[in-house]
Amino acid sequence: MAIILVDMDDVIADFEHALIDHLHNKHPRIPVVLYEERSTFYSIENYPEKHKSYVRDVTHAQGFYHSFKPLPGAIKAVKEMAKAGHTIFFCTSPLLTSEHCLQEKRTWIKEHLGQEWLTRLIITSDKTLVQGDILIDDKATITGAAKPVWTQILFTAPYNRQSQAKYRLSHWSNWEKVVEAALKARFKVRSVLDPCTLPFNKN
Repeated sequence: MAIILVDMDDVIADFEHALIDHLHNKHPRIPVVLYEERSTFYSIENYPEKHKSYVRDVTHAQGFYHSFKPLPGAIKAVKEMAKAGHTIFFCTSPLLTSEHCLQEKRTWIKEHLGQEWLTRLIITSDKTLVQGDILIDDKATITGAAKPVWTQILFTAPYNRQSQAKYRLSHWSNWEKVVEAALKARFKVRSVLDPCTLPFNKN
């Protein structure tokens, strides 16, 4: 079995539709960018300069990160992966300028998965430093201080559909097939390089 790292925002937690709802409620005169119209990874970059302050106002407000709804099938899939014997960690980057983001991510995990899952939460600005076999993430290009040891599965979103990805997950209902393919290829390569090589999780 393997260590699987799972991103949070727009992978298991619906950041984008929360942003649209909060903008509608707090700043109803501001035209929102619909999810399907997004062309860049960072939501704020999809808005004109004159509207970016409204986006910042929403994403820095208390309760914003806690308000996300789980994406369809996400919670079920995470529990299925764990039941299948994989070790799951949530690997998410914080909005460093928000005083509420860190704690609300913890609260979200506790509310939707339970207290016991809090030990599986990794909050980091550099995912390349985190060890694991698989990373499921919607960011097409992830860079940092190290060369990643994990294999990425790109979680499909409008802003990454043009990106080249060897492994892509478009819906959580298909997780088993995609994860199995990525792990099979990963461990085949590792066994060729070193026949004694095992997954990080040796259980």
